[in-house]
Amino acid sequence: MLDIAADEDTILARMNQGTRRKIRQSQKNGVRCYEGAAADAVTFAAMMQTTGARNAFGVHEPGYYRLAYDLFVPAGRAALLMAEHDGDPLAGVMAFAAGDTAWYFYGASADIKRSLMAAYGVQWAAVQWARARGCRWYDLWGVPDADESDLEAQFQQRSDGLWGVYGFKRGWGGRVVRSVGAWDYVYSPLVYNLYKAALRVRG
Repeated sequence: MLDIAADEDTILARMNQGTRRKIRQSQKNGVRCYEGAAADAVTFAAMMQTTGARNAFGVHEPGYYRLAYDLFVPAGRAALLMAEHDGDPLAGVMAFAAGDTAWYFYGASADIKRSLMAAYGVQWAAVQWARARGCRWYDLWGVPDADESDLEAQFQQRSDGLWGVYGFKRGWGGRVVRSVGAWDYVYSPLVYNLYKAALRVRG
């Protein structure tokens, strides 16, 4: 969780030097960040597929991201931030907000021009979007379920599960906040057990 109530210089000062440098590098490299329109949701969904394949994690089918856009962005409860360079879409972040908190749920990047650090520029644009709508907190949402000492000791050696994204998220100057997690409420044990069996067969 990032505390984004302070001014931008203070927020930047809390980040590690590498993250600050990469944000500035994206700006110096001419990466342009903007709030995406409905057509950009299609581009973003394609980038999500690319990102999932590159980093070996599951993503939703493309229509999911377009539906998320249609449900939340026009209502002012989310934004699709996009980064491009010379007409090439390079990265995107879909952030959601309610009350004083914004959440970074989905992020994607292209395979091209990765040295321009567009993923850092667009994440910073999402933080600025959250601040502009009055949010106090920016939740990067999701790190490995491990003690902080283990996170720091192992993040450079591990890339499985959420370990790869932890290396990116830790540089933003936040703190690890635990919640009760997500749980299923089983209304029908028979149907639920069939569902779990189907997941095992698919997996």
